Amino acid sequence: MSDRRTHSHLFEEKIEALITPFERRLGKHYLPYRNHVHRVANLCWALKHNSDPDDVEKIAIAAVYHDIGIWTDSTFDYLDPSRRMASSYLSQNNKSDWNEEIATMIDMHHKITSYKGPFRENVEAFRKADLLDLSMGKISFGIKRQFIEENYRRFPLKDFHFTILSAFFRHFIRHPLNPLPMMKK
Repeated sequence: MSDRRTHSHLFEEKIEALITPFERRLGKHYLPYRNHVHRVANLCWALKHNSDPDDVEKIAIAAVYHDIGIWTDSTFDYLDPSRRMASSYLSQNNKSDWNEEIATMIDMHHKITSYKGPFRENVEAFRKADLLDLSMGKISFGIKRQFIEENYRRFPLKDFHFTILSAFFRHFIRHPLNPLPMMKK
């Protein structure tokens, strides 16, 4: 457990540094999204079997940017804007060599079936972590209930699911023939 706590602390520092600049832009959605980002990063790490020393930072970056386009671009068709913002961050921080992997993590995070392509371990763990969080632990992928509950205690929902459902319904009213654009991958 100390290994998880150590990495959780590393995630917290990196995530806070990455997400704080978005606080004004996200407004009332900042805390719910911030907590979702933390939960997904922690769950992703718990789902991984192997780790590269850079994985903590890669997961933190993917977690912060994976849904950010909902608010920065005011769209529920947010994968492209989210991926572009992540790519810009990577370029500005001399990490462009991570671009393909993080873009794939963002693109595939709503994939229904298992991902089997390049960067499989991080992409698949990230996909499962997001689904685990959105299902509020109902789909657990073998993660212990105690770990899931601790993650929610540390990073409460703060109406995140309501926020996402509201965005979905606004999008659905405007685009009834394209209700789930993020699922087109």
